[in-house]
Amino acid sequence: MLVNPHNPTGRVLTSGELRAYAGAAEELDLVVLADEIHADLVFAPHRHVPFASVGSAAARTVTATSATKAFNIAGLRCAVAHIGPDRLHDALAAAPLDFFGTPSTLSRVATLAAWRRSDDWLAELMRTLERNRRLIEEWAAGLPWDARYHSPQGTYLSWLDFTDSPIGGRAPAARLERLARVKLSEGAEFAQHTAVDTAAFARLNFATSTATLTEILDRLAAARE
Repeated sequence: MLVNPHNPTGRVLTSGELRAYAGAAEELDLVVLADEIHADLVFAPHRHVPFASVGSAAARTVTATSATKAFNIAGLRCAVAHIGPDRLHDALAAAPLDFFGTPSTLSRVATLAAWRRSDDWLAELMRTLERNRRLIEEWAAGLPWDARYHSPQGTYLSWLDFTDSPIGGRAPAARLERLARVKLSEGAEFAQHTAVDTAAFARLNFATSTATLTEILDRLAAARE
């Protein structure tokens, strides 16, 4: 499974990196599920490159995406997938439709409107997200503790390390909800069933107004155990 742009770190993989993954997938004869739901949310100069467009990867790639993230229509529940491998396409086509769920008429209309008629809306959204992204960069740089912060190249998510913060330790999101009245996503959730330890991290969603984000950051900075 390949998540690009990446959630929660916000990394946008380069063509060279994708070619390396494609080479490994070919060598191991893998089917790749490419989750590209944040593809519309990439900050310049970075650029989203679909994994299926790299070399011969299309024949072994399932690309999954949706308009729900970039256009704020998640409640309408509509996603699409391009099935590259013939054997997998045939197997899925033979499965009952109820296995996948059925998008509503409204969700289909909204998805088409988002992708075909909402470029201006998306451009304004990206300007807001860019302001917010820079605000978090400045906030992190001014903290009295080293957050080891890397600004996301895509998405509207920031990945924050609270190891050396005044609240420290593990499960920072739970502490911050109690101390700062701010709801973040617990970092440990994103590394479940792996050897990677992300228990000192938390994920911040900055898809909000700049005023609300400023309040959030002020509360996080002031939090003390």
